Amino acid sequence: MGWPEIIGVLIILVVMFGARHIAQLFKGVGQGVDEFIKATRQVDSEVARRWETESAEDDGEDRPRYGFKFWLIVALGVAAMCGAALALRELLQ
Repeated sequence: MGWPEIIGVLIILVVMFGARHIAQLFKGVGQGVDEFIKATRQVDSEVARRWETESAEDDGEDRPRYGFKFWLIVALGVAAMCGAALALRELLQ
């Protein structure tokens, strides 16, 4: 999607919802991005902590360990759901 299409979509959104609702929508998206950043940091620190703990306590058991990509996808999904829920709540009020 290029810039002309993005600008066209934004104009249609402003016409359909009005500037006030668009501001609330983008506020919700911003909060979602903030939640994503917090979740990413928490996941990163949790993975690092568990990695060190499990490396120290390695008892030879073969159990699955989830990598950074898995936790990043989980955090992204959670942040997207939070942002969408906040934006929807703002629009419905």
